[in-house]
Parts: sequence; C-alpha cells; structure tokens
Amino acid sequence: MPKGTNQKFKLYRLAQIMLDRTDDEHYITMPEIMEALDQYGISAERRSIYSDLRDLELLGIEVEGEPIGNRYHYHVVNRPFELPELKLLVDAIQSSKFITERKTNDLIRKLEKLVSKYDAMKLQRQVYVSGRIKTMNESIYYTVDAIHNAISENRKIRFQYFQWNVKKEMELRHGGAWYHISPWGLSWENENYYLVGYDSAEEKIKHYRVDKMLHIQMSDEAREGKEHFKKLDMAEYAKKSFGMFGGKEQKVKLLVANTLAGVIIDRFGKNVMMIPADEEHFTVNVDVRVSRQFLGWVFSLGEGIKIVSPDEVVEQMKMETERLRKQYEILAISSENDLVCSENYGISRGAIMTLRLETVLGDITKADDVEAIVNAANNSLLGGGGVDGAIHRAAGPQLLQQCRTLHGCETGEAKITGAYNLPCKYVIHTVGPVWRGGTFGEADLLANAYRNSLQVAVDHGIRSIAFPSISTGVYGYPVELAAKVAVQTVAEFDKEHPGQLNVVRFVLFDGNTLRVYEEAVRRL
Repeated sequence: MPKGTNQKFKLYRLAQIMLDRTDDEHYITMPEIMEALDQYGISAERRSIYSDLRDLELLGIEVEGEPIGNRYHYHVVNRPFELPELKLLVDAIQSSKFITERKTNDLIRKLEKLVSKYDAMKLQRQVYVSGRIKTMNESIYYTVDAIHNAISENRKIRFQYFQWNVKKEMELRHGGAWYHISPWGLSWENENYYLVGYDSAEEKIKHYRVDKMLHIQMSDEAREGKEHFKKLDMAEYAKKSFGMFGGKEQKVKLLVANTLAGVIIDRFGKNVMMIPADEEHFTVNVDVRVSRQFLGWVFSLGEGIKIVSPDEVVEQMKMETERLRKQYEILAISSENDLVCSENYGISRGAIMTLRLETVLGDITKADDVEAIVNAANNSLLGGGGVDGAIHRAAGPQLLQQCRTLHGCETGEAKITGAYNLPCKYVIHTVGPVWRGGTFGEADLLANAYRNSLQVAVDHGIRSIAFPSISTGVYGYPVELAAKVAVQTVAEFDKEHPGQLNVVRFVLFDGNTLRVYEEAVRRL
C-alpha cells in the first residue's frame, strides 16, 4: 500500500470526510474519497479504503454503500442525533433569553459539528427570534454549574447580587454585601433561571435570578433548611401571573420612577432609550401589544409608572381601572336574603349566576382565552362586512371552505365550525335579525340567536364563549334594546343550564356599546 507523509492520520481523516460530506441525501464515491484523502497528503488504494470503512463502525460511525449506476455511493447512517432533533435544540438555544448572543452562536457551532456541512447550513437558518432580549451576564453558565455542584455536595454558596440602575450600569445590592444561601433547587420561570434556597439569617425561603448573581463561591458550611423544602411544592412556588397575550401593537410612552429602571431593562432590554424627565423620573417609548395583561403589568407597579400616551391607551387604562373598581365594589343588600357580588357576576331574580359574565372593549378575533367566539353572520355564512368579515379574514380561507358545506343558516339559528387561524378553537355562526321597527319579532329572533349559540356551545362541551353585539351594526338594532335582550338571554340560559358554562364574554368594539352592555349587566 502506498504511504503518504500523513498516513498515520488516514482513519481519522476518512472519518472526518464521511461525517462532513455525507448524510441521508448526500453521497460520495470511491474516487471522491481518494481525492479528498489526497488533499490531506494521504494516498490510499481502494482495497485499503474498503477495510477502513468497515473499521469506522468500531468507532461508532456506520457507513453504508449503495449501488447507483455503475458505481457504489457511500454515506454515513445512524448518527447520534437526527437532524430534526438538532433543529429542536437550536430552536431552544436561540429562543432562550438566559443564553447570551455569543454563547448562542458558540453552542450552535458545536451542534453543527454533529452533522454534515449540508445539514449544518439548515441549522444555521433554522430560527430567527425577532427582538429577542438576551441576558448580558456571560457567567451564567458557570453559575448554574456551581449551584448544581453545591447542591450535590450539600454545601452553602456565597455570591453578590446586582440590579440595573437608571444609567444601565450593574449596581451591587446592599452595598456589595455577600449573600450566604443554602441552595435547594433551580426553577425555570418566565424565560429566566431562579435559584430557590434557604436564608438562615432570616429563616425563610427565597429566590434569586441566576443571571444577576456574581462571583459565586462554594462555602465550607453544610446546607440548612431541609425541613422547609420537604413541605415545599417547587412548581407551585414558582408560579407567576404574567402571561403572553395578543393585542393591538402600539408605541406606548411611559413615565417611570428611577427606582424601576431595572424592571424596564429586564422587560424591554438594555437598548431601550430612557430619557430623564426630572430628578426622580424618566420616560421610555416602547412597542407593546396592548392587552389587559399589559395594563395589569403597569397597574402592578403602582405609582412608580404611568402611561402618558397615546390617548387611546390612556383611555383603556382608565376604563380598566374603573372596571376593577366596580368588580371589587361590594354591594350589601340589607335583608334576610342578602347577596354580595361583584359587577361581573350577574344577579338574576335573586339567584347568583353560575357563570362569569364579562363585558370588555376589544377585538373579538384576538380572543385567545376562550374556546369559542360567535360570528354575527349573514344567512349565506359566506362572509360579509363588520365582525363577519373580520372573523373570515383572521381565520383564513379554510373557514369559508367549511362554511360552504353548511348551506347557510336561518335567522336565529346557529352552526359551528373550526377556527383555523384564529386563537380560539371554534367559531359559532349565528344570524341576527334586521331591525324593522320592533314589530316583526326582532326581539325573539335576537334572543334565539344568543340562546341557540349557547346551546351549540354546551352540546360541544365548550365552557367559555365570547359574543359580539349581534345585529347592532349594519342590521340597525338599537344598542340599548339589543344589550338588554343579550344579557337577559344569557342569564335565563344559565338558570336553565346551571354549571354548563364558565365564562360568557361580550367583546364590544367601541366605548359607547361597552357602557350600554355594562349597564345592562348591572340591571340584571
């Protein structure tokens, strides 16, 4: 067998060639293998390469040869990771907030070495996460490792803890004092790692953001607090209330107290522009999807933050504040049969409803926390204007295709379809009456539209449903009369079917309609 200067690396280079240049879709021929080895200064005969390919199996590299035309084509099969599995890992790495941008790129480059150069290209462009705010603490990986080591060795840890100040600088908390904590677990919540441990000095369980821990050291002292963690449900402890919900995307200006600078940076990233307003406040302009959850986040920060603009969002905040005030306003009826309730729990003829009746301002096509929404359709069920057109546009063409199979719908009746691209599961289509002065049975037909929609929901096991204001658009039904029919019909249905539904929500398009429905609920 001919010898080259690098002959002793022959098997290693052959493995490298096969792993890098072949996969399930890309093959290499014997002449191409010989040419590739020659580029490394290694000469080889066919017979020796056949033997070497068999030897690769001892290294865990299985090579398969397939006859194509008058030649055999070789490729690696059964790699440790399949391409879809690696894509999943890349997705997780790129989507993880706690992994820095630099470490993200390093990890993906390492994963690319597990596949051919062709599949590596697919990994490189697998995921793009728009506007992903990554952590800025490069030491987090070593911190996590140190915590795991301390837990396995039953030792306490010492570390310093920082926060961001208004100048976007790391600021050690408590004047740089060292925290001395017994680590008992790591929790992943809201895209962040948290250390959950026992503080012996205060005799209580505490949690710390891992990416804000600095200079972690393992102590010589044994861990304490075991008796507390025997009774602790870690998952329950880690629960947070802030979730991901849709809404209209808007640029919102906030007036924020300097003490909340770290909160703003954590939420919107270090690149957010914070403009001084006075000695104690700054303003920020942030792009957000305005939802009840966003307003709740602002509300939770108390007097330290205020929405300045746009006026539309300021008005939404005022309405949400008023809604909350009314929701928790206690109405005491001084009698033997006293009832105590909040506005959103309607009272019908002395009986408390078993469902929650809600009135909100918003876009019904964005309702993502109910199982079904109701479409105020026309008799053809093939789409139209107003709510009907908006639902069809949001759901996509598949909704129209299914509606064609329903062959229309009579006024006051209801039919159900899938929701397709909408965030809910189902769309219930009903046809309300055209207002003709009120002497042609419009009230009965409107009540039937609501009642039959609710019945369809119950028949399909649906427990939460959102309605628009049916017939009050181009069909001309007066809002005050329509709201009374809608709310009373829901109350009567709940009385006849107690416990069948959890939530009925009226999603109203404008402030005037919302106020009318709120008044109708109050009058129940």
